[in-house]
Amino acid sequence: MENGRCKLSNNAEKMILPNRAASAIYYASNKRDPQTIRIMVVMKDIVDGDIFIHNVQKAMERYPYYHIAVAQNGDKYINIHNSRPIVVKHTDKPANLGSAEVNYHMIAWSYSEKNIYLDASHGLLDGISMLEVLKTVLFFYCSEKYDVDLSPDGIITTENKIEDEEWKEPFTDDLILPNDDIGDSYEAYQLPEVWKERATRISFLLPQEEFMNYVKEYHGTPGIVITTFFSEVISRLCDAQNLPIVTTMYVNSRPMLGKNKAGGCLVTSVDLPLTKDMKKLQLGKRAYEYRKMQKEKASKEQILKKVSKQVREYIDNDRIKSLQEKLDKLGKADSVFQVGTFSVSSTGRDPFGSVGKFIREIHNIVIPTTYLIEMNCVNDMFTIDFLQSFSEARYVDEFEKILKEEEIPYIRQKAEIYNTSSVIYDQIDESV
Repeated sequence: MENGRCKLSNNAEKMILPNRAASAIYYASNKRDPQTIRIMVVMKDIVDGDIFIHNVQKAMERYPYYHIAVAQNGDKYINIHNSRPIVVKHTDKPANLGSAEVNYHMIAWSYSEKNIYLDASHGLLDGISMLEVLKTVLFFYCSEKYDVDLSPDGIITTENKIEDEEWKEPFTDDLILPNDDIGDSYEAYQLPEVWKERATRISFLLPQEEFMNYVKEYHGTPGIVITTFFSEVISRLCDAQNLPIVTTMYVNSRPMLGKNKAGGCLVTSVDLPLTKDMKKLQLGKRAYEYRKMQKEKASKEQILKKVSKQVREYIDNDRIKSLQEKLDKLGKADSVFQVGTFSVSSTGRDPFGSVGKFIREIHNIVIPTTYLIEMNCVNDMFTIDFLQSFSEARYVDEFEKILKEEEIPYIRQKAEIYNTSSVIYDQIDESV
């Protein structure tokens, strides 16, 4: 039953996910950073494997454009339709994406005890699109496991017609602007720690009501408040006098493009420097200044300039003559995203709707360049994941001190050494 085949629509083969953003991420993948994402959902009850496998198959029928394998086509990697079943395994180990063990797919599911795992290439999905797929699976799974009629509000189900916007190329040439200079390039302070092949996750749980009271008091957002706190952590612990502490904050570009239903990876970022004037302010007021800066830099005008630059880069990538040259050039970067001192990615408020009551926690797990903070919210609890490329906990310890100083209640979880999925490309056989 693990490898039961999904019943895809008759025109599924034409629904091939766009390749511009995907290819750039495929080329940038390397042993240090495979450019993969793992979402771990901690349910309140033990996962029923048979029901879970059945409902993954059912839910994935709604997303034919994620049924792909990666193939070499001349001097580039492309997505091709993959008719083999998407694999579900009873394990907590990350998948080897693109390999025979997952039927050459770039997405895989697994479960163990109370945990559900979704592994995917960042070229295929981003955090937003992964959450949409996850909600669909959990909607069907919880409906059957608990024998309840759940509200589908805010959740894509098989009743929702597949629209062209979901799978057609969003990064089109007409998005190139004559002037896309955003004028905010910063040489950011870099943390002194270096990659030690011991990626470590340390998580905090913050009660939603108490944390949001603090957020609202200072007119911020959850992500902005965590940005404020962590930049203060670095100010206290590091000698960052000569270069600014810069937060790379990830932004969902779909609303600015008018493509809210687009699948794939549509993430961009804005850089938020901690200025000298901001350092003089009390933390709450500093959060307010960060929020004003974020609104300006994440405006539609600014994001469209960012996207324009992305499209130019994708075109430049295509002009590189050979696949090996693409891999040599783009695979040298530690990350295709981070340029700041640390990064923050936040989904905001609880997105799970009627299935949220069955979930205890949710964690986004990736390999960070140096430091990445992932934020989720479900069932009246914020999950803050500190993902670092080293095991020492001094930054998290200082963050905990700030929570105490600001009188924000929390639960600190044990540190965990982790890995994400590895990924290989163009290993398909003729039967795909």
